[in-house]
Amino acid sequence: MIKVKTLTFLATLVLAAILITCSQREKSTETKEMDMQISMESIHAEFFRNMSTLCGKSFRGEEVFLDPVLTSWKEDEIIMHVKECDDNQIRIPLHKGNDHSRTWILSRHEQGFLFKHDHRHEDGTPDEITNYGGFAVEGGTALKQIFPAHEYEFALWPRFSDNEWTLELKEDMTVFSYSLRKDGKLLFQVDFDLTREISF
Repeated sequence: MIKVKTLTFLATLVLAAILITCSQREKSTETKEMDMQISMESIHAEFFRNMSTLCGKSFRGEEVFLDPVLTSWKEDEIIMHVKECDDNQIRIPLHKGNDHSRTWILSRHEQGFLFKHDHRHEDGTPDEITNYGGFAVEGGTALKQIFPAHEYEFALWPRFSDNEWTLELKEDMTVFSYSLRKDGKLLFQVDFDLTREISF
């Protein structure tokens, strides 16, 4: 009888130890995930602050890479105007020659760090294809963020499903780059000279 009680007691101790270990592992995983989320939010905030330092300024851009499948912008003057900034959003109208239909929008949301393209007609009505973009992924820095196309776009515009946009600031804040990749392949990149503010 004593042996049976002893074995039962030992089995209970082993089971308790297993449960405690599992619980600790779950807490450790949750802690790591929480720390990662806080870290990402901090990095997004730093990138947002760096972009905010450009608010109210305009800069001229130059097409530095183009895949032959796309139409070149080289014939047009390219200007980004970091026009409107608040604590949660930065709006950057992009002017391509006389085409003023594009606005880049960076937004801080509870769901993450969002980059969108807002396309509108001259009368202000939305273009047929507009408001596309995505949330930043892990691995970004205070100077570089990558935004794969959001699932919302996949059903509307299947051709966007493997699009990926990158926004990058040079370490010395002399250049801002906007690039588009598709299935990992670079298709388009424009670099803006931040050392020369222009009137616009």
